[in-house]
Amino acid sequence: MKIPAHPTEERQRLWALEASGLLDTPPEERFDRITRLAAQLFDVPIALVSLIDKERQWFKSCYGLGVRETARDISFCGHAILGPDLFVVENALEDERFADNPLVTGAPDIRFYAGAPLTDRTGLRLGTLCLIDRTPRAFSAQDRENLRSFADMVEREIQLHDLVADVIHYRKTEQIKNEFISTVSHELRTPLTSIAGSLELVMGGATGPLPDKTEQMLAIARRNTNQLRVLIDDLLDIEKLISGKMVMHNQTQPLAETIQAAIEDIRPYAAPRNISVEAKLPEANICANFDPVRLKQALANLLSNAVKFSPDGETVQVELQERDKQAVMTIKDRGPGIPEEFQPRVFQRFAQADSSSARSKEGTGLGLAITKELMAAMGGDVGFDSEVDQGTVFWVALPLSSEF
Repeated sequence: MKIPAHPTEERQRLWALEASGLLDTPPEERFDRITRLAAQLFDVPIALVSLIDKERQWFKSCYGLGVRETARDISFCGHAILGPDLFVVENALEDERFADNPLVTGAPDIRFYAGAPLTDRTGLRLGTLCLIDRTPRAFSAQDRENLRSFADMVEREIQLHDLVADVIHYRKTEQIKNEFISTVSHELRTPLTSIAGSLELVMGGATGPLPDKTEQMLAIARRNTNQLRVLIDDLLDIEKLISGKMVMHNQTQPLAETIQAAIEDIRPYAAPRNISVEAKLPEANICANFDPVRLKQALANLLSNAVKFSPDGETVQVELQERDKQAVMTIKDRGPGIPEEFQPRVFQRFAQADSSSARSKEGTGLGLAITKELMAAMGGDVGFDSEVDQGTVFWVALPLSSEF
């Protein structure tokens, strides 16, 4: 009897098999259906989905066999996973590798064996779909093609199982990450508020006159503290939005007042670079159902980006229109535009076109993600059109409402 060798990638293969989550799981009809049909089509008493573990072959599906595993060193399937092609033994008694094998000389009295390797998404051979008969038989080219087709079906089920496992793992990881961010943000907020308050008192003269150099250093500390506070607020907002814990106070009202308020808030940020913000609003009221504080926050994020990426002395244009039973607010800049390769990731959390440590534009990478979640929470939408070197137009839309 010849003991099967180990594949060259045995360590990776065993890791992938363990990661698949299939070992030692209950029978599943999606696998049993395939072995049952294969046994009927090929007229054999036994059909198995066999997974080759470190010291055993374990059967995820076993049609016609009363055991769930056998030792690997006497397995036919251990030989079958050594190459990509079907492994066929037409008469085990005439094959010196198997003639004295306990599975041949005793139950289940194997005479014929055909095994098709089963691979995962990376091409690692985890096991086989195999056929066993108690009498020798020939296996034609058409038989081989049919068995490979059945094995392909098993592979799809295995890979689907892997994909579902990946999604579950991703969701658990995302939940842990979100909980961590939320906890850290809450823990940072209290001491940061204390630091910011102390800086304001010192710079306001509460401890007496300050030397010019000290005042300059404190001004830098205050600016960085404000940036950190914005980051923490953004982290808390995105966590609340994703978890559905943010309370929205939607009510039907005109949009113009909220748009004007957002513009007025951004003008001090735009003024040092001589960037103007112009609004084109219709005389007649256009109304929608929204939370004015949160819509203003969404618009502020878009306006901030428009100003940030506009050349000095340029104009950011804001417009409100009715379009297809929606109130559409557009914000147009004349900046460099959004690189085409980055556009699919614009609304992802922490996404930035330049993510290097040397990037020239400040920001958390959360503003657009928050805007998207805010608009969804108000029953609206957000999008953009952009061409490199031609600027960008972001838009937010809400269903029109006449109940005002």
